[in-house]
Amino acid sequence: IKALARAAKTLHSKLS
Repeated sequence: IKALARAAKTLHSKLS
């Protein structure tokens, strides 16, 4: 699902 991939990317950005 695109939403999941998008959420993962957002989370990664916040973590960085």
